Amino acid sequence: MKREQQEAYFRALIENSAEGVAIFDAQGIVRYIAPSEERLTGYLPEEIQGQTAFRYIHPQDLLNVLDVFKEGVATPGAVRTVEYRLQRKDGEWRHFEITGHNMLDDPHINGVVANYRDITERQKAEWAVKESQSRLEAIVSTALNGIITIDNEHKVVLFNPSAERIFGYSAEETLGQSLNKLIPERYHGSHSSYVEAYGTSGNSSRKKGLLDRYTDGARTAKNFRWRRLFPVLKLMGKGSTPSSSRILPSAGRQRMR
Repeated sequence: MKREQQEAYFRALIENSAEGVAIFDAQGIVRYIAPSEERLTGYLPEEIQGQTAFRYIHPQDLLNVLDVFKEGVATPGAVRTVEYRLQRKDGEWRHFEITGHNMLDDPHINGVVANYRDITERQKAEWAVKESQSRLEAIVSTALNGIITIDNEHKVVLFNPSAERIFGYSAEETLGQSLNKLIPERYHGSHSSYVEAYGTSGNSSRKKGLLDRYTDGARTAKNFRWRRLFPVLKLMGKGSTPSSSRILPSAGRQRMR
């Protein structure tokens, strides 16, 4: 490929990139900025070029961004990434992520090459997940029913306060342990078969009776007392560890016959 063709090729890539592309000098002055700036921030490239790159960054984020920039500039070849809020031309605050590559020692570049993108929607999604997790944690921790979550190896990964009260074990004693710890030894086989069947089909098979009954008696009790355990949640999300949760009602105690 001839030099002219290469230049046209790379120019087309930069000018049509979904991300912002810019080159700053060692003081953070914008020496080049791609046309995508207008789509991302509402500013025309000529409104930004020659200005400080930090002009529209939120005051609460500015010091951190400056520290990261100074650290990167001080280290030849360094690559640094930082998140910040930036005010668009229309006044809206958006969340951005920028990665800068120190190429000040490259005579052809003589600057910090930066790629940046709007991550506002990603931030909103992450906040929504955290908020949902917080709500779930609050519900689980205050529920009157015992709630237990196990992973695909039948190891306990969640044991709420009501489960502690029902079984007489603390969460520290059960987390990472097999659920069989809570079940009389003679029922280990039937329990494992039940969980395997539920993990495959999602059917609790409650009509089978004994397979979904678990002890809630104190560890020192001569006779185990039983409650019905209801499968309520199956987590098989892509990229996550398969797990399932169980609820033990706080009333309706039964004895095994």
